[in-house]
Amino acid sequence: MLASIAEFENDLRTERQQEGIAKAKRRDIKFGRPTKPKYRRPKKKKLMPNVSMAALLASLLKSLSSVKPLSTAPCHPNNSDN
Repeated sequence: MLASIAEFENDLRTERQQEGIAKAKRRDIKFGRPTKPKYRRPKKKKLMPNVSMAALLASLLKSLSSVKPLSTAPCHPNNSDN
């Protein structure tokens, strides 16, 4: 007897719930978890916009090769450890 009353109450609750959902959908109310906002990273400004990466690397390697002989020189000219 109690089971049939509980089932009847459950059916009433489900019916009211479905009516509420239909009413909300007619008002364009969204259900569920909110969507994640789309984040776009701002574009980086190029320091040298018309130079390719290969040309930049080539000029960097040339400048490194010209600096390399200087790296073998003593750091402090006044140092008498030599």
